[in-house]
Amino acid sequence: MQWVTRHTDADLGSAAQDALSKIEAVLPSELRHRLIDNDFHIGFPSLQAPAIDLKVLRQAMQQQMKLRIVYRDAKDADSDRIIWPIAVAFFDSRRIIAGWCELRQDFRMFRADRILEAALLADRYPGKRRELVKQWRAQVQEARDAMTHKTL
Repeated sequence: MQWVTRHTDADLGSAAQDALSKIEAVLPSELRHRLIDNDFHIGFPSLQAPAIDLKVLRQAMQQQMKLRIVYRDAKDADSDRIIWPIAVAFFDSRRIIAGWCELRQDFRMFRADRILEAALLADRYPGKRRELVKQWRAQVQEARDAMTHKTL
């Protein structure tokens, strides 16, 4: 719960705190101290806030809305993209957005810290997000399998 409250947006952090309060309310009194008495400490992120708000990103995924982003690649080249966000992942201190990229006509992963601008569009993307996630995961697995066979 500490991680969620410190690394996501206020709404999700508040929902995590609410869930923790509900869990605490039903625990026997002799176990309640274990909720706050733990051996782990979750630090606060040191990164600047990304251009894309996680609340907007979650809304885009839930409502299957397209996003227009300005993305800076590893070579410092900027490009305008329309993406269909399907998942967000957290790796160490980085946020990664997976989605269909209309420019590349393929699934891509975008580092949130390289998104310079983001705007929610009124356009919905076709199909079901769940199906797109399945296709993306299959593509990722296929790439992993190819890399494994290459190294063997």
